[in-house]
Amino acid sequence: MPKPGQLTESQIQRNIVTLLSGIAEQNKFMFFSVPNERFLSWMDRKQAAITMNKLKSMGLTPGVSDIVIAHADHAFFAEVKKPTGTQTENQKRFMRWCEATGCRYVIVRSIQDMLRALKDWEIIR
Repeated sequence: MPKPGQLTESQIQRNIVTLLSGIAEQNKFMFFSVPNERFLSWMDRKQAAITMNKLKSMGLTPGVSDIVIAHADHAFFAEVKKPTGTQTENQKRFMRWCEATGCRYVIVRSIQDMLRALKDWEIIR
């Protein structure tokens, strides 16, 4: 359970998606979320394992960032975390891949973090 007044990662991501939805067209970018492992939490272990294996065979890659933004021939990756959240090993591996290939990657913990990244990436002013 989150502490009173503390948003969950899902709530933070929904807030960020609302922000991005409101500014994407005017700033000429598109974005989408990557529903990775998190959505399997409601399944029993056996069903989750079967579903995960099926999704992996279809290209799901554990650790890929929560949000992908495309702008001006570039892809940008944002991993959403609550203020006390930490990356999994798969997320760290994906971040290192981004760094090694020159892709932009950021951990965001709030709408303000996302806005800062968009400005740093010169997607918005």
